[in-house]
This record gives sequence, C-alpha cells and structure tokens, in this order.
Amino acid sequence: MTQPKNDQHQRDDAVRRVVSLLAAAEYEAIAGLSPAGRLNATDLSDAVAGYGRTLLPLPSHAVIDYVTIEGTSALAWSVRVPLHTREEGRSDLTLDLTIRQQGTRYLVELDDLHVL
Repeated sequence: MTQPKNDQHQRDDAVRRVVSLLAAAEYEAIAGLSPAGRLNATDLSDAVAGYGRTLLPLPSHAVIDYVTIEGTSALAWSVRVPLHTREEGRSDLTLDLTIRQQGTRYLVELDDLHVL
C-alpha cells in the first residue's frame, strides 16, 4: 500500500528530529522520545564518543531507507539512516530505528547506532 506524500514527509521529519538531537548531543531528549527503544542516553553518548567525529543534522539530500514491517497492527517501518559528520560528510555511522504510526503521530524507537 502506498502512503500519501505528506505521510512520507512526516516520517522524514521524525527521523530528522532524532538526528538533529543526536548531533546536538541531546541524548536524554532522544531517550525520552524513545522509551521503548533499545538504546539509552549512555549508549548513545558512548557510541558517538567512540566514533570520534562531529555529527551533523541530516542534509537535505540525505537518503533515509524505509522498509515496511509486515504483520503489525499499526503501520511500522524499519529505518536505516546513514549519518553525516563534519570531518567525513556521509559517514559509515548508521542509526537504525523503528517507526510506528499512531494516529497522526510517528513514534520512534532507537534500535542501534553502529558503524557499517
């Protein structure tokens, strides 16, 4: 089933909000958005510090990879987001999320932050 374009924009906005918070080192705020996620604020901080580069908000040309999760009661997507750094541009650090639609909102769960 194809989703309306404005739904795509709303999902993109939810992803971009999380990445902007990550770039601003607002780890507690991200963890608050994703209480059911697999990563907490310490996990995020440790992963970013271990990577050793300066994260940036997603540029407008960034590609966000969505895969629909079948067999769920609500619309849901597995999301892979290649991150960008000041030093590298597009980096090999990747944020994995699950997004679930709840009414007109999109709930974000943090699954992983890792180097591919």
